[in-house]
Amino acid sequence: MGGNAGPALDGIGNVLSKEELLIALVEPSKRLAPGYGFVTLELNSGESISGTLMTDLPEE
Repeated sequence: MGGNAGPALDGIGNVLSKEELLIALVEPSKRLAPGYGFVTLELNSGESISGTLMTDLPEE
């Protein structure tokens, strides 16, 4: 019964600024916590793969 729908928010006020908290409320998908983003990739073969985005690293 129940489960985790998102990350624990204990102490979030010590991690994010007031502005960041406001943006998170108004535009929740703008910044996702690691392990809570969902992605779907379409391969060159036309096959689709879906999964959870664990990290988002800048391209090199």
